[in-house]
Formats: sequence, structure tokens, C-alpha cells
Amino acid sequence: MKEEIQDIVDDNDNVIDKKTRAEVFEKNLQTRGTMIMVSNSKGDILVHKRTMNKEISPGLYSLFLGGGAISGEGYEECARREIEEEVGIRAKPEFMFKFKAMIGKLPAFLGVFKVVYDGKIKINKEEIEEAFFIKEVKLRDFMKSHKFSSDSIMGYKLYLETIMREEK
Repeated sequence: MKEEIQDIVDDNDNVIDKKTRAEVFEKNLQTRGTMIMVSNSKGDILVHKRTMNKEISPGLYSLFLGGGAISGEGYEECARREIEEEVGIRAKPEFMFKFKAMIGKLPAFLGVFKVVYDGKIKINKEEIEEAFFIKEVKLRDFMKSHKFSSDSIMGYKLYLETIMREEK
């Protein structure tokens, strides 16, 4: 399998170079990625547990699907690819916002999207150990009693702030 190439970006999210995924992780280079929140039409949120073989946040829960963008790939294209790879969803994600974060030791610009989906979830067992929908009213207690990735917690906080602003 050909090694994945990722765009390296400056502090303004402009592409300045391209490196292999291995180099990105070895040198902690700034890249792009996506986070996609999946909910169903009842408002339940998809929660998943990452497999132990993941480079970032192994074995932790997350509220977002997603991953690193391949060189030349836009945020929406990356989001579409990631949700199809991870849970078999073919859908057009809706852009919410973009923010800069540390994903483990990697600085990254993250495009955050949402998808409403009522179909069957087919998890990729190489990426996800388990996935299930949870009612939003039960989510807070679940988050208190289980370990979540730091980017998922930060992304969810920003997601809620964005929704609150939109409702005003």
C-alpha cells in the first residue's frame, strides 16, 4: 500500500509543503483534518470507541468520526471519505466551523461537520471497537464515567457553543 501524503500548513492554514504520514507524526507537523458528528433524526448522537491500534487516543471514546486530510483534499472531501471509511455512511456533511487544536502532539486545523443519518452503521473494525447512538440527555453522564479523547471534548464544547449562537 502506498504511503499516505498529507499537506503541511502554516498558521493561516495555507499549504506550504507535503510530507508522508510517518514524517508528520515523527516531526509533529501541522496538518489538516476533520471531525464529523453523526446524529439521527431523533437527536441521538453516535458515540464510538477507538481501537487500541490507533496512533492518536487509542481505546478512548469519541463523539466525532474523522481523521487527517490527504494531500490536495478539501475539508468536506475528507469528511465524506472518513465517515464512509469508518462507519459506511455515504452522505453530504454540513460544515459547522473550523478550529486549531493539538491532536495528541500534532497541531492541526480541524473542519467540524455534522451529519444526520438514520441508516445502518457498518463499523470498520480496524478503526472502531464499538459504536452506538445515545440520547443527548444521557451523554453528559456517559462522558463523566468514560474516557474521551481531548479533541472530542474540545470539539463538543465548540459544537455546543456554535449551536447556541445559531439559535439566537
